[in-house]
Order: sequence, then C-alpha cells, then structure tokens
Amino acid sequence: STSVAFRRADGTWSISSPGISPVPSEKAFDNSKVDVVICPTALHLPVVKADLEAMGMQACTQNISATGMGAFTGEWNVEHLKDMEIAWTLIGHSECHVKYGETD
Repeated sequence: STSVAFRRADGTWSISSPGISPVPSEKAFDNSKVDVVICPTALHLPVVKADLEAMGMQACTQNISATGMGAFTGEWNVEHLKDMEIAWTLIGHSECHVKYGETD
C-alpha cells in the first residue's frame, strides 16, 4: 500500500466575507514545509490569483462540476480549471450534504 502525506494549509472566502482584504505579506511560511492554498469565491479568483502566487501561495476554486464541457450554466469544470492553471479545488461541502442532499 502507498502512503501519502499532505502538507497543506488552506483558507476560503465565503459569501459572508465582505470584499477583498489584502493578504498580509509579512506573514512568512516555508514553502518546503507547507503548501498554502487559498480558495476565494469564483468572483474574486481572477482578481487575487496572481497576487497569491507572487507570495508563494496557490489559488483554487471552492467547487467543481461533476460534468465535462457543456451547457451547465455557472459551473466550473476540469477543462476550465486547467485553462486557468488551477491545480486544486474543494469538494464535499457539508452544507451541500445538508441543504441539497449531495453525497460523496
């Protein structure tokens, strides 16, 4: 069996977060010890992606569609994320399980 150890710290913005707050640049972290992944809302992702990457962090999406390309209004799919050079996404949100009946 193969064992994989993840070294990641992440953070999300939610619709309850007012606007964009700058990420404090004086907060240092060691990229050899941790991957910092920030998950802004879809609206903010293109605005903050370059700045996060310049500080050694990665931007990701808060959700991804189970479908491929097609007429799925408002959905992100794998092809979209590859085009944007996004390597991470969050899935399995507890509120979606509770409110929309989604399952893993």
